Amino acid sequence: MINGYSEIFESNTSYETILKNNTLEELKQMSKFFGLTIPQHLIKDEFVKQMAEKVLIDAPAWLERLPMYEMDILEKLLEKEPGVYVAMPKTLFSLCIFELNLVVVDEETLPDAFIYILCDDVRNAILPHIYEIHARRLEHIEDHVEKIILGLVNIYGRLGLSDLKNRVNFLLTDEKRAKINIPAYFEKSFLVDRYLIHTRGFEEFPDEEFYMITPVYPDPQWFVKNERRGLIRNAAYPLDTIIAFGEQPYVVPGDKDAIAFYDFLHDELHKSVDESHFTFAMCWYHLQMDVKVGTIISKLVEGAQIDDVRFLNTAVEKFAAFSNNCPRWMLKGNTPKGIGEHFGKEAQEQAARDPKSVIPFGDAHNPGLSPFIAAPKVGRNDACPCGSGKKYKHCCGQGN
Repeated sequence: MINGYSEIFESNTSYETILKNNTLEELKQMSKFFGLTIPQHLIKDEFVKQMAEKVLIDAPAWLERLPMYEMDILEKLLEKEPGVYVAMPKTLFSLCIFELNLVVVDEETLPDAFIYILCDDVRNAILPHIYEIHARRLEHIEDHVEKIILGLVNIYGRLGLSDLKNRVNFLLTDEKRAKINIPAYFEKSFLVDRYLIHTRGFEEFPDEEFYMITPVYPDPQWFVKNERRGLIRNAAYPLDTIIAFGEQPYVVPGDKDAIAFYDFLHDELHKSVDESHFTFAMCWYHLQMDVKVGTIISKLVEGAQIDDVRFLNTAVEKFAAFSNNCPRWMLKGNTPKGIGEHFGKEAQEQAARDPKSVIPFGDAHNPGLSPFIAAPKVGRNDACPCGSGKKYKHCCGQGN
């Protein structure tokens, strides 16, 4: 962990001054997130004044709701003198303390870390409360529950709210379950609230009224366009794997192929621990986004001294093994290898009958890395899939 005095921000800058950098609409959204009651008709300066006062007075209330990883960051800042920044590893998604202007974040000065700076107003507001609140929340295993929630949505991409609650409850032992009120935690959590989406307007997601989406890519439209949800069920994972995907500031290697790929980044590409973790996390993210495999590998070895083709082959081999065993959002948390094994024999027989029914996606030059098997083709003499009881050729298939 690096720390020092910032050259771009003075800690005696008031919280009110920091808030003025936002638009009035942004301030209204922030106040709603904090749960503050502020008259909406106020002009910006008056709104800022009231909001700054309420946030600083209400520190115990929002400290109860912050993600636990962000509580750790605030405590690290409090350990330093006023005005001293703390540099922490980069994250794949924006933190609540940044979005709510509770800290100032410098993303540019250091290549492998974010710099967090605390203004004196916020420091003085949280100092009397944070240690007691943090200790109580740790006792109630909120850090453990937070990792489970993040792990689940990072594996599956999105989950219905009641499904998510049930999964969290199932993954807790009786002893741990007795320490926390799960419904109350979901009600208060900034993390859940920030990434909770209402299904209104998304007919593709009729399963529940609300669902939580991964903070890594919180765009419900992406899931509407990219998920293959009809053919396969959600994959199942043990608790330790789920926890690994819920680690912050980045997901960490889990299975042996992921660990081997991480070791390659660290040992062969000579990246630091933080660089290796962040590169690993970015490769994981790019796989979710279905970025072409060749593009990912090119970026991976960019700047490396490649003396022979064997080194490049090793990079491709390690990445391919990691890719084939990486849970994908668009596959409901299944891995490409798992999908291939599940549909292997059936897919081979179907491909023999109708090659077009086997649809690869991902890198067109490496379809084996990201297989997807389409639903079986309906024959003209088969029962119509609409459920009428008629043959397809006498029903929806007429004239086809």
